[in-house]
Amino acid sequence: MISNKWRLAALPILALTLTACEPEKKSEGGGGSAAAASGGGGYDWVIKARETQTSDPKASSAELARGGKEAIPFLLWQLTGDDTPDAMRAADAFVAMGSDAVEPLDKVVRSKAAHGRNWAIWALGKIGATAKPAADGIRAAGKEAAFRQVAAEALLKIEK
Repeated sequence: MISNKWRLAALPILALTLTACEPEKKSEGGGGSAAAASGGGGYDWVIKARETQTSDPKASSAELARGGKEAIPFLLWQLTGDDTPDAMRAADAFVAMGSDAVEPLDKVVRSKAAHGRNWAIWALGKIGATAKPAADGIRAAGKEAAFRQVAAEALLKIEK
């Protein structure tokens, strides 16, 4: 397991790498990246989230969610990693994203990932009725003893 010290040290490199891969701004009305469209500083949400993760976990989750669809690969990496606090923050961020999170969370639930499936199910339950397309995957996961309780709770919230 990588220590938090090393993860924080890697953040500037990650941010630079992500910024280098960011699509260029397009002309007016032509689209472009979410960060360019919002006038934001690229992937500053990653750095802010990591900086606040110990002092204010809820603020950290909000920063991660602020990344929008561009944050999904990073959030999936955290959700399915072996660091439980990171997985919890990622799940909270997915909940804050709402309907944009349903498809990637459903893929995690349907996968055989060793980590993250329980947090994906939990997040889908918190999202509520909007997560109805993921109900079949949650039902299937609920057949496994490890996910039975969280799946039952999520389905109650989704199918109200």
